Amino acid sequence: MSSPSQPRQMSSSNSKILAVYPGQGSQYTGMCRSLLVDFPYVREMFEQVEELFGMRIRHLCLAANRKELMQTMNTQPCLFAVSMAYQTVLQKEAGFEADLYAGHSLGEYSALTASGKLPLDTACRLVKLRGQVMQALVGKGEMLAVIAGNLATVERCLKEIENSSGEIIDLANYNSPKQLVISGTALGIRAVEEQLNELAIKCIRVPVSAPFHSRLMNDAEQELREVIMATDFIDNDKLVIANYRGEIAPYEANFLVKQISSPVHWIKTIDSAIAYGCNVCVEVGPKRVLTSLLRSFPGW
Repeated sequence: MSSPSQPRQMSSSNSKILAVYPGQGSQYTGMCRSLLVDFPYVREMFEQVEELFGMRIRHLCLAANRKELMQTMNTQPCLFAVSMAYQTVLQKEAGFEADLYAGHSLGEYSALTASGKLPLDTACRLVKLRGQVMQALVGKGEMLAVIAGNLATVERCLKEIENSSGEIIDLANYNSPKQLVISGTALGIRAVEEQLNELAIKCIRVPVSAPFHSRLMNDAEQELREVIMATDFIDNDKLVIANYRGEIAPYEANFLVKQISSPVHWIKTIDSAIAYGCNVCVEVGPKRVLTSLLRSFPGW
């Protein structure tokens, strides 16, 4: 359970809490070991999700090799389950409740479940299907993180390469003022990386197996659309910021559909949380990927 703030601040009457839930890239072998040791009661939650997923989640988290855990159809259920285990501990140990919820990509499913807008069994069904559909796109492309690159420069680079080569390359994640992520075909990503390196802009390959949040995900979006649109979301007073818009608004099923091939608007998400008055952030899941991004947001 990662937070850039001290626990005492979480109970301040002047604080508003943003709960954030990570997506792919936060997984690692052994990521639920300390939870199971320190809080034995989470075993019951893992047993429940293992039955719902029909998967050996704890085995994959604790004993699977990196290659097996990195398979999208395994990564997504495991990360979701671990985030829900952290949520369980926070609620039981501290009565945790956030003022605002947001999840990065896959993490949006965790945010919706933690906020009570998706029942656990429904979320498990959707996450399993999402992982399976996206697994089928493994090898169709790659992703590239751009560090401290000027947005206009990056956009111009993408447009020039796509116009000259016909390769599909999209801005996939607007993660922070200092980090963008590009998604596209392998040849397109390689061309972007070479051109940005020539401009002395740092690039890092993202360790994922498919071109998430790009036009190359259109088939996945169509495959998941009917199931997601038929899902009954619970209408409560909790606020969840959707990746698709990055704004505080009544949640719609279509946001989860559009998320698949559209960029993650994380900069807008954090700006919306700041404007709402959030001054404490708790990352509910393994690692500190999302809370680390906050360092480059003015006003946080």
